[in-house]
Amino acid sequence: MHLKLACLFFATLLCSQNAFASKSHTHDGFYLRLTPGVGGLNISDDNTEISGGAGKFSLQLGGSLSPDWILFGEVASMMAQDPTLKVNGQEIDTSDFDVTAGWTSAGIGATRYWQSGTYITFGARFPVLRFETKFNGQTNEAESDSGFSGFFAVGREWWVSENWGLGVGGEFEAGSVKEDENEINLGSVSIYFSATYH
Repeated sequence: MHLKLACLFFATLLCSQNAFASKSHTHDGFYLRLTPGVGGLNISDDNTEISGGAGKFSLQLGGSLSPDWILFGEVASMMAQDPTLKVNGQEIDTSDFDVTAGWTSAGIGATRYWQSGTYITFGARFPVLRFETKFNGQTNEAESDSGFSGFFAVGREWWVSENWGLGVGGEFEAGSVKEDENEINLGSVSIYFSATYH
């Protein structure tokens, strides 16, 4: 699985014949974007729900297919510290524990730019749910198999040098993970700051 995701991540660099032929103040050539941000996540199945504020991050690498169209691979994460836990609709007291919950993922996507600096980004990810609890000095960790999610983002960037742009954006993600015979749903909404080289 790890080899498959690594191949997916780096294959996008080979899809663009002009990936390293970037000109100033144009959306072409090599592409790198960092998106730290904040938002909220939700993880749920038939009986259990985990929700709370979360930190978001993604690293996207790719290149232009044509002017203003970018294809990229990425690694991303959405993690919540001490989220709210409900079982059968009843909130569970987790104040004695340090709890971290969320997911990390690899994926592939595309970005469409307009001359104004406005853009949309969309794609697919393969999330792995991750949980960590700490109690009395002991740490327990668990993770799921990889699932599938789709994401969509819209944002705006402004040039700050020949090839760097800074901006803001918002993203929505939804998907699910199969664990044994149980389907676990996941979703998030976030806002982020972007730093992009292209």
